[in-house]
Amino acid sequence: MKLQSIAIVHGDLSSFGGAERIIYLMAQFYVSKGYQVDIITYSVSKHILFQFRQIGCKIITLDVPIININDTKQLSLKFLGWRLRSLVLNYDVINVHNFPATLWLGFAGKFGVLKLPPIIWSCHEPPRNLYDNYKKGHDLKRDFLVKQDNSSVKLFSSIICNSHFTAKAVKTYYGISAKVKHFGVLLEKNIVLNLKKEICFGTVSRLEKIKNIDFIIKALAIFKKENPSIKFSYEIVGVGAEKEYLQKLVYTLGLVSEISFLGFVSHDQLKDCYNRWQFVVFCPFDEPLGLIPLEAASYFIPTVGSKEGGVLETIIHDKTGLLVDPKNSKDLIKTFSRLLGDIDYCKYLGKNAHEFVKENFDFNLTAKFFEAEFINAICK
Repeated sequence: MKLQSIAIVHGDLSSFGGAERIIYLMAQFYVSKGYQVDIITYSVSKHILFQFRQIGCKIITLDVPIININDTKQLSLKFLGWRLRSLVLNYDVINVHNFPATLWLGFAGKFGVLKLPPIIWSCHEPPRNLYDNYKKGHDLKRDFLVKQDNSSVKLFSSIICNSHFTAKAVKTYYGISAKVKHFGVLLEKNIVLNLKKEICFGTVSRLEKIKNIDFIIKALAIFKKENPSIKFSYEIVGVGAEKEYLQKLVYTLGLVSEISFLGFVSHDQLKDCYNRWQFVVFCPFDEPLGLIPLEAASYFIPTVGSKEGGVLETIIHDKTGLLVDPKNSKDLIKTFSRLLGDIDYCKYLGKNAHEFVKENFDFNLTAKFFEAEFINAICK
């Protein structure tokens, strides 16, 4: 059987985080290979819809006014599963990304007589909150969700995780040994290296509590107080629920002149950011992989990253970047002092980071790996 059509199923495309970047790159790659690629999601923002249409991708939404994307009531999940089933039956393969889309497919498999096409789970992260909270105490709703999530996952032909850290979580939650293929990045061409003397660095992230951006801001306030003669500019790219809180924090700490919020930016605008930054700061808690250090490295930019989670697989300390304890502000402040005081060291780390990513995280290898998995699944 020849692979011709792929349905990519994802919970929501209202923001453009790491998972959405990978979906975009995958869709772009498969469309360029001549496959029909459609994205099925609950809802999509206008600017993301435009981006996918530009690469020849169709987006189908499940948007139901009476059901919220985070609605995990049994009747709502059944309805979304029933609706999804009629949409995916005619594709050769289904590529699902992240909870709760995994749950929807589980319910979709329960309706009708026809079997669903093979399902490949691109696992960015299993639903940690569901299982971690489950350990603390049971209730009827959580029991139902854990049971349904486990039965859904058992329908999948294969699970491919973005990191060994994620694969370990999958083994813990489901008792399944998943494959690991790091989700890579496209290596940029014609990079313009930052030769300016101004000190400028940044963060690319959804503005959420788990991303720990307030930790960076508070550390910068202390750094500024201890180093009043050093002028710097810190730029935050991204949108999210924490935006208002973070803006107030910047104002309260007297960092309005040093810190700016750029919101959502296009790919070209993000390239401009990387071209003027000397390093990136990325300190989330238990990040499954963290594409940002890889993306920054493609521009010869090193990253200050968390000493935990999947980030340990994307940064080699003191060679391609620097690792810090995401709860220890003194650790981060010390790192700021080291990087801001030695631009040549930044360049050394950036060059090594670029070589590391080039050898180990080329997205074309990621896409080809998944393509082979798709073909293998439909040939079984």
